Amino acid sequence: MFPPTPRNKITLANGTTVTSPLGGYQYVPVEMVPDSSDTVLESWVDCAAFKKHITKVYSSQEFKEKAQEAKHFFGSVHDYVFGRPTTLENIWNVYDYLNTELVYNQTFAFRLPPTLIEQARALANYHEDAVFSDKEVGGIGNIAGRTILHPILRSLERIAFDDDPLRILLIETSYQPFISLFHMLDVLSSRPDLAGIPNFASALSFELLRGPAPEFRDFVRIKFKNGTDDSAFQTLRVLGHEDEAIPVTEFIYRLEVRVPHEACPMTRLTFSTLQNQQTISTTPSQTRSSGTQHAVTAGGSHSKTPSALQLSRLR
Repeated sequence: MFPPTPRNKITLANGTTVTSPLGGYQYVPVEMVPDSSDTVLESWVDCAAFKKHITKVYSSQEFKEKAQEAKHFFGSVHDYVFGRPTTLENIWNVYDYLNTELVYNQTFAFRLPPTLIEQARALANYHEDAVFSDKEVGGIGNIAGRTILHPILRSLERIAFDDDPLRILLIETSYQPFISLFHMLDVLSSRPDLAGIPNFASALSFELLRGPAPEFRDFVRIKFKNGTDDSAFQTLRVLGHEDEAIPVTEFIYRLEVRVPHEACPMTRLTFSTLQNQQTISTTPSQTRSSGTQHAVTAGGSHSKTPSALQLSRLR
């Protein structure tokens, strides 16, 4: 019904013509679940505790000072966002609009003054990092990471057990869990450049490794590829460890004891519902490793760009 065709292509603002993969493959139209119904991996939707957290962020002295610093930018960008509110609270929508138009609208790209997109991205990074993080690992600001961490930890336990059929786990989600997880895992202390929004086509991988005899202890190694900016995955140091891998028992224990399961009334529903959603797929395999990816979608909003978390064992 939707055969591949070389006519399934799009011309970008820079003149590049991109043809859909597999000879012009036509993807079957999929109706997206509206935000009001999607609470499986977006547990912060309609969460009263998280709304209070946002209010606290917006009322902080740091946020007010950043908004004051950004006044000149918002004055400059006002004529290019066509009625959208030019405030720090709305910076994500400002950046998302500018970035999408810059990629796909040549007329817009020719008109947008230099440095505005870079300034918008920097402010959007600040906003999203402030909103989707918390000083406490188990704080409500980290709800995006806490929600996705639950199936990660459960799956690591299963994959580490040789008699369990689970060999690989893949989760598709939006970008917010990346931000929370980097805070929860203390990644930013050694990689402050990763604070904020990950690039398109980014990937976070959790690999389960079997240690040497006689203990045959399991370790978890976490790698990240920030879209096409990185040519290969880079190993992240987590939870204060200098080694590339951390014992999986320590990894699970340190996160479980510090991360409550129910900071928001939605959280318990999210965790239990997550186990039965098609969003998670399990596949028997000869290897076991785990990873999270941002997929590229032509014309899609970054906020809804799917990501994937994959878990597997490397022998």
